[in-house]
Amino acid sequence: MKIGKTFTIVIWTVFLLHLVLVIVAIPRGFDFSDEGLYGLMASPDQENVQRILNYDVFFKLIFQFTSIEFSIIELRFLRLLVTGVSWIAAMQALRILESKVESWQLVMLGISVLLSYTFLPQSLSYNHLTVMSGLCMLPIIIKWYHYKKSSLLDVIVIGLLLALLAYVKVTAALGMGLLMVGLLVRSKQLFNWKNLFLYLPFCLMETISYFFLGESRFYEVFIQLMGGVVLVHYPTSYVVKTLVVGFLWFMWIFLAGKLIGTTSQFIGNPWIRWSFGFLMIGWSAYVTFIVPEPSILFVVIFISILGMLSTSAISSSSSVGLTLLLVGIPWLLHAGSNVYFFRMAIHYLPFWMLFLLSLENTRPRVFKRFFWFFPFASLGLMVYALWLHPFRQPSLLLQNRIYTMGNGQEILMDKARMEFLHDIRAYMEQYDVGTDELFSFYQNPGVLYVLGLVHPKVPGVWNAAQLEMLAMDWKDYKLLIFSPEGGSTFPWDAYFEQKYIYEFEGERFEIWIRTNE
Repeated sequence: MKIGKTFTIVIWTVFLLHLVLVIVAIPRGFDFSDEGLYGLMASPDQENVQRILNYDVFFKLIFQFTSIEFSIIELRFLRLLVTGVSWIAAMQALRILESKVESWQLVMLGISVLLSYTFLPQSLSYNHLTVMSGLCMLPIIIKWYHYKKSSLLDVIVIGLLLALLAYVKVTAALGMGLLMVGLLVRSKQLFNWKNLFLYLPFCLMETISYFFLGESRFYEVFIQLMGGVVLVHYPTSYVVKTLVVGFLWFMWIFLAGKLIGTTSQFIGNPWIRWSFGFLMIGWSAYVTFIVPEPSILFVVIFISILGMLSTSAISSSSSVGLTLLLVGIPWLLHAGSNVYFFRMAIHYLPFWMLFLLSLENTRPRVFKRFFWFFPFASLGLMVYALWLHPFRQPSLLLQNRIYTMGNGQEILMDKARMEFLHDIRAYMEQYDVGTDELFSFYQNPGVLYVLGLVHPKVPGVWNAAQLEMLAMDWKDYKLLIFSPEGGSTFPWDAYFEQKYIYEFEGERFEIWIRTNE
């Protein structure tokens, strides 16, 4: 598809505006919930007895070898670096799919990767590492699928990425591992000696962890599972439901878009067909918009356009297989997550953008309209979701006061959160609370992180089910920071007394002090 210089200049400008919005936001704001978890996972002193997430091993090893502990600002720059790696991997996949790649196509991929900033906090997390791992595997997956052969280097790279993914999100590693096995069976290379290198990186990582940290994470997890210990605080049925419901809605919206973009033997009148298709999409947007996050609506529109533009492109068995790979890998990466699929789907956009870019020569006029629409719509979403309404925070424009965290890091915060944190420090002095005598729950580990402390036992407690799994001795704590979750009430009135209440931006924090017995 031919694109003029004007469009190329415009889209590069819009892409740079996306990047500026991200970089300028780096020192601003902090989310006490998820971002607190991300920060604590990078702390070398943080306990992790439940081992739901295990990528903290990498940060502990880095500290062991270099004495480097990453600040929250450095974690945000690491996130930006991971975003760049994801973009490079997506570009490499596109170069395999397309004989000739133009600069504007690379920019479209870059914008789709940057859109992950519109849901969840800015710092590096397991979600970003999961998507990066999947995108880095993608060029090799496409080569294996097309050419039915693999080099030793390809196998080693896949082994390293699967090892990384195992510590980041083990269910995603299992899903992607099964995909690799399927590709090896298809190419009749399953019993090739090179495949040993798929497992060696993981074994090496476990060995290094054992010798330098004194623990072998997955051996210990295996022992716990054999002993009947439940590691997760949400039912497996909910995880399966998240995947199934997400898939059904995806297919419904995709088919609605396909109905608009193609001719139908059953509905010959285009106006009736378009009306029915748009009605399906509008109803889907209304039903799936279960939380006030515009990224969900953006994903719904994108999926419908995906269906609309793919009407005449999926014909051969090769294109069907490629479609299944690019469209389906996000479900393998999402496996095991208890987060609503359409909330996380904005992170998977690069895979679907690759699918669109591989089809853009089939209907050039229609695709050109989309490629004009997409960068400006995404820029609007970035301004709204990153700056005006960031994840569980006030606008970043209000985050303009310098706060020095407990470990000496500086970050810009709003007045209400700063006063809350200063008050916590004052209560610690007033009630003679030691640094190891605080405990926070639910969904608020960032309070302790910002104070320069670690969270007892785990890097955050999300609900009552998880708390019940911890063997807590409440006599060890003098001050509790309680945030009601799902209408829950404080469960230990007999031991603690409520002293103070703080409410801002829809969040509630109750300060409970241990009573004298």
